[in-house]
Formats: sequence, C-alpha cells, structure tokens
Amino acid sequence: MRRSPDDLFTIFARTSGRCHVCHGQLVYTNYGIHGARGAWHIEHSRALARGGTNHGNNLMAAHIRCNLRKGTSSTRSARAEHGKRKKPMSFEQRERALTRNTAVGAAAGTAIGAVVAGPPGALVGMLLGAAMGARREPSDE
Repeated sequence: MRRSPDDLFTIFARTSGRCHVCHGQLVYTNYGIHGARGAWHIEHSRALARGGTNHGNNLMAAHIRCNLRKGTSSTRSARAEHGKRKKPMSFEQRERALTRNTAVGAAAGTAIGAVVAGPPGALVGMLLGAAMGARREPSDE
C-alpha cells in the first residue's frame, strides 16, 4: 500500500525516527531502500496474520532487517531480543522529557549549590544543573 509523505512522517515521528524494535536510528529519506543506512519499513506491531490491522496505531517504523526478522512474532518478543520493553518516545515525548530533565537538574543544582556555597553557589549550581539535565538523554528503556 502506498503512503503519502504526511503518513510516512507521522509513522516515523511516532518513535522519533527510531526503530520500534531495536531503537536504532532510522533515516527518513531511506524508506524502503534495502541496504541503505537506516533503511526502514512500515511494520505492523501486531501482524496482520495474527489479527492486526492497517490502523495508524498499529503501524510503526522499523529497520527493514528488524521487520523481516520479526515476521509474525509478537512485538514483545522481538523487542526483548534487544533488551527493550517499550517503543521509543515520539519527538513530542522526547522534548517533554528533555525539558523535565533540565528543570530537575536546575532544581538539584540550586539546592546543592546553596548548601555548599550559599546564594552565589545556588546560582552557579542552578546553571550547571540545568546544563547537565539538558544533556541527559531521555531513556526509552
């Protein structure tokens, strides 16, 4: 089935450009290009052969090799082979997590800085904590 560019991007963005099975990085422009770096397919989370549908919430982006290897097996077992339990975060979820990490880092830095060096330390701690929090990659598990 042919998909529009909007449909492809929606599916790609659902996992922030990561394979929903192994969490590896995908390349949007390499959709369906076998052998290309980050090449991907649209994968049915629940296989059509096992009662899955073509509804949007059942369609995920996956490396071509992960999709072919998964076949009709469950998504749970395919992810478990890679030590994963959940799908990667969407772009929106990832952005919210980065914002939360920044805020938590700033709060922790402020508290530690205030205890160690008083008000000037609180300011420095807040800035350092925010910077460290912003660099912390959200965990997809």
